[in-house]
Amino acid sequence: MTFGKTGSHVSMIVSFVVFVTFIVFLFFILQPALNVGNEKDALLDSIEASLLDYLSSEINIISTSTTLESSCVQLNGLASASGVVDTGNYLIVKNENGNVLNYDWESGNLKIQNNEGSNFFKIYESSAIDSSETSIGGCTPSQYNLGLIRTEEKIFEENIVNAISLYKSNYEQLKQNIELGTGDFGFDFVYDNGTIITSGETSQMTGVFTKQSSFVYLDTNLNRRHGNMVIKTW
Repeated sequence: MTFGKTGSHVSMIVSFVVFVTFIVFLFFILQPALNVGNEKDALLDSIEASLLDYLSSEINIISTSTTLESSCVQLNGLASASGVVDTGNYLIVKNENGNVLNYDWESGNLKIQNNEGSNFFKIYESSAIDSSETSIGGCTPSQYNLGLIRTEEKIFEENIVNAISLYKSNYEQLKQNIELGTGDFGFDFVYDNGTIITSGETSQMTGVFTKQSSFVYLDTNLNRRHGNMVIKTW
């Protein structure tokens, strides 16, 4: 009986030693993969931060009200009065209903086609706005009051589309723009309606790490939308 108990104890000890040895062996086998995974996670975080910063632009928002409810309103001296509007190439003008209005910008003066007879407008200016002027005839100058003027940092659909286009045409330039020194990456953008635009699929079948990033962006008419970006590295 005593011998049986001793043998049983020895077997348990041997089994335990074998188990520990197996765990240690498994750890050394998997450690390189774990390290790679941690490195890729850190790289994905870095790419995400750089991309979101690259896709963001400043936007100036100027609120103004007029005393004239006319089909064509002219705000003279808006550039100097606001202190921020200095170009007509990157403007969008909306009324109080959020409708985009045609405009004509000339020498610091803004003409607004005001068919709805509004007397409140929001004027948006940013390098990320893709908008062109409309030729508008003579307007009656109107007195106006400037309201809140603010500058914000926003992600723009225009920047996203341009980044994907640059990825396809000059990948190395985009890597340089987001200051990605090592590693390769790709990304897909998912609109709030589920439409996907992609920078292109990698031919790499294994070792692809991904991360999803959700954010609010401004569409081409400066409406707030919710989008997702799937970032990939390998």
